[in-house]
Amino acid sequence: ISRQAVDKRRRAGQLLAVTLPRRGLQYPAWQFGERGGPIAEQVAVLKALSMHDAWSQARFFVSGNDRLGGDRPLDRLRAGQALEPVLQAARAYGEHGAA
Repeated sequence: ISRQAVDKRRRAGQLLAVTLPRRGLQYPAWQFGERGGPIAEQVAVLKALSMHDAWSQARFFVSGNDRLGGDRPLDRLRAGQALEPVLQAARAYGEHGAA
């Protein structure tokens, strides 16, 4: 897709981009599936994380989460496991005592 389409998806909260010094916006490769599109259900999780900055959102996806039995949300989504536990963990992310 075009650069403009990618940016439109980022602004709409459908893709995650982090800012790197001297490099600008970077799109983590882990958020894309085998066919090049975003991982299924990622948009819903990004919406639940919308109050957090991009780096915190990225950290959520790639870190083990106590609410998911130590699993990384990214791994759960890639495996096609139930979305609701990941959404609950995303909604609780950043709360005192939440991982």
